[in-house]
Amino acid sequence: MAQIRIERLFPVLLLATLAAATSSAWSDPQPTRWALLVGVDQYDSPEITPLSYSVADVSSVRDALTRQMGFPDDQVYMLTGDVPRGPGRAESVNVIKKLDALGRLVGPEDTFLFYFSGHGFQKGEGQHFLATVNADPESLETLQLTTVPLSLLREKLKKIQARQAIFIIDACRTNPDKKGKGDGDNKQTAGFARDLKEVAGSTAGGQAGTAVLFACSEGQRSWEWDEKGHGAFTYYMLEGMSGEAAEGTGELTVNGLADYVQKKMRRWGKESDKVQTPDLEQYGAGKIVLADHVVGGHGGEVVAVDTLAHFHVTSDPPGASVFVDGQVIGTTPCTVDQDLGHLKTKQIEITVEAQGFRSFARTVSMERGTTADVDCPLERIPVIPVTPTAGATRINAIDGADMVYVPAGEFLMGSTEAEMEAAFVDASAHFTGVKKEWFTDQGPQWRVYLDAYWMYKNDVTVAQYRKFCQATGKEVATAPTWGWKDDHPVVNVSWDDAVAYCEWAGVHVPTEAQWEKAARGADGRKYTWGNEWDPGKLWCSVGEKRTSTTPVGSYPAGASPYGCLDMAGNVCNWCADWYGNYSNADNHNPQGPATGKFRVVRGGSWNGDSEPNFRCAYRGYDDPTHRGGLDGFRAVRAVRADVN
Repeated sequence: MAQIRIERLFPVLLLATLAAATSSAWSDPQPTRWALLVGVDQYDSPEITPLSYSVADVSSVRDALTRQMGFPDDQVYMLTGDVPRGPGRAESVNVIKKLDALGRLVGPEDTFLFYFSGHGFQKGEGQHFLATVNADPESLETLQLTTVPLSLLREKLKKIQARQAIFIIDACRTNPDKKGKGDGDNKQTAGFARDLKEVAGSTAGGQAGTAVLFACSEGQRSWEWDEKGHGAFTYYMLEGMSGEAAEGTGELTVNGLADYVQKKMRRWGKESDKVQTPDLEQYGAGKIVLADHVVGGHGGEVVAVDTLAHFHVTSDPPGASVFVDGQVIGTTPCTVDQDLGHLKTKQIEITVEAQGFRSFARTVSMERGTTADVDCPLERIPVIPVTPTAGATRINAIDGADMVYVPAGEFLMGSTEAEMEAAFVDASAHFTGVKKEWFTDQGPQWRVYLDAYWMYKNDVTVAQYRKFCQATGKEVATAPTWGWKDDHPVVNVSWDDAVAYCEWAGVHVPTEAQWEKAARGADGRKYTWGNEWDPGKLWCSVGEKRTSTTPVGSYPAGASPYGCLDMAGNVCNWCADWYGNYSNADNHNPQGPATGKFRVVRGGSWNGDSEPNFRCAYRGYDDPTHRGGLDGFRAVRAVRADVN
């Protein structure tokens, strides 16, 4: 099988074919200028190495032609690979269509310029192709279907009658074949240069002559210049077009431009230790004029083209999410940069969204090199208060926790004298050394009123706590002896750790009263599931020794009246209160003592081996700095504005 040889076309072949004017049956129109510019950086085929500055070079050449060299803006056609779809995309069929159209539009006294910046391919001997964005190098047949063969280009140019036909082709930077040399040299070959010269001579004119300027000579590579964002040759060519290569009168010729670029490239080559010599081939006329007068005059400079458009988005209220063409880019207020590439203007859709407000959308016309202010007033959505039913659920969007609704109202908190005595007797029957004062802190029993709130259905898990640590930079707690398991409750967390998590998640550690109501409901039950002991409804060491926690929610039969799980067993829960004696005078949203040494813990753990410890009214306490394998936590959120 014949080997496919791939060449990179990126230095600038400046090919000026000056054709004789043909006779016409109508009066001669005023001469004008036309151009077709093609540039590709990123190819569709993953087998072709992407380039860096083809599109940037083409865009800058377009600006030089229209701003400084007298080319009408609407007569310069640009096809680039970064256009997602449509006639402006640098596909082979679009290039051919544009050449056909120019064959009809270009007059015999006009100037025509063709610029190509991209890869080139050689198949065997004598078959060369300009690689458009859809190029497929799989075989000769695929190349013929997906590129612009030089043989076809020659036929298309025969239909273009122009006094001056100028071709700009940038080639030979890196080997585009990823299977081959990668970023290795891709030197210009004699065969490719010869075929391009033949193409240049195929235009319908010719009386005035032809000029071909290659960015490098045979056997050389054309280098890119990262600091300038252009090919080195193209950078100096643009500098020459801006006026540096013009005559004192402002006239710019092919010879003058070539001489200027050659001198600059020789100096650049010495400074960069690279060899690249532009090569001029000219036939016919001694002087080929590119521009009668370069706008800006002699001594101009290459000005970097700012392809970015900037817009500053604000909203009332601030903090709203900003979407551009459906993609989130930040929150208000924010400044966004949009790279328009070769486009001078672009329509973009901006949408701003905030919870509780109607979305705001508008279409903004962006122009490269400019900054626009986009103010987005947001309209609040009317809030219709509703009262959830007891046990209704919702999710905390920050940590993904399920929450259950605990309605406002009274409940029985604490234990009666008889209940405390029964608990003492029960514990004494199973264990020695039990003290009565261990149970007397559970009384007196009294009615307490609480506002409505949302209680976490489960204990905070290892996975949720890890997410908090990753978001805040907090060190993950020390793993227990059984290791970290994502669906188990987190342990080895202090009271302060629990508070920090809750602040991050937009919730808070429950008060002792909130915890007890969520566990026993309004009927004063003994255990979360009822008044009879049932070891099958919780994870504990009563009757069978446990050695670790278990996944949260493993005992749905032990759910509280509102649907909370594991409020008996698995891990104890930190509460917000300082530990101390109850005060039945504090019966409206009680907060506990103002100061203290210990914080309350509730619920019993996997290690608990005494039934009374799992009663809803049972109280425990611990040093708030303590981190142990028995203590975890859950959280609550106050009810403020519940909406449908």
